[in-house]
Amino acid sequence: MSARYLLRLSRDAQPLSPELDRMSGGQWLTIADDITLFTSAKGRVVLLPEGRGIVFGHIFHRYGPAEALEEFAAPEIGPIEASGGLHLFERYWGRYLGVVMNRTGIAGGQFS
Repeated sequence: MSARYLLRLSRDAQPLSPELDRMSGGQWLTIADDITLFTSAKGRVVLLPEGRGIVFGHIFHRYGPAEALEEFAAPEIGPIEASGGLHLFERYWGRYLGVVMNRTGIAGGQFS
């Protein structure tokens, strides 16, 4: 069984272990200075501005066109951050992993 998602939280600058570096068929995505996401799942990456979060996968507006999002509209970013990511679950659907940051670290995550 291979990992689909692995979230790494680290406040130090230690390199990843050689075993993790050898994981194949996936990609490492830097979300913030101390947060890295490994995924072997295929999908899109939608970043919140200034490293404040990431949504990986296929995400659609619950009340809009049936087209996968490429980016979030500016008015959506505030409610996503203020709710710690709950806004994603309430207003969007799809198969995605969302990680939202606040001033002290991860505010919330959603997997739908």
